[in-house]
Amino acid sequence: ALKSHDQVYLPINNALSTVGHVHLFLQELGQGIQHVASRVSNVVKFVATVNRRRQTTGLGFSFLRIPRSYYGRLALSDLISACQEKNFTASEPEELAKFVLKSLEAKEFVSLSGIAKLDISSEDVQKVVEEKLPGDLKPLWETTKSRMCECV
Repeated sequence: ALKSHDQVYLPINNALSTVGHVHLFLQELGQGIQHVASRVSNVVKFVATVNRRRQTTGLGFSFLRIPRSYYGRLALSDLISACQEKNFTASEPEELAKFVLKSLEAKEFVSLSGIAKLDISSEDVQKVVEEKLPGDLKPLWETTKSRMCECV
């Protein structure tokens, strides 16, 4: 909640010329809210929490789906977390995560330093992974592929 007007910040670095994004926004959409900023300690966690609440309740606003690599690296640990399942051995999530990461690196969808291309789609991830997926990892992949694709 807004505690005082001292918490309101207005950006002053936006060009008002006819070639700036503010002019284009007004021209295309008219008056409205183009940008809302929030001060949070962990933006990734905040966005995930708000998105989860919206999916659960059907209420609230939505954020763009931003890949984890936008905020840094796509780490093996992110993929391992995305494919945790009760009915599989402890080593299978790590094996699958390593396979997914190596497959994406081989097709240059993810750099060796973990940066994913911003235009990679879930379909791209599925196609690359399923191309050479070992049979023993297929059950875990089928159970977790939507979470794995979302993670990338």
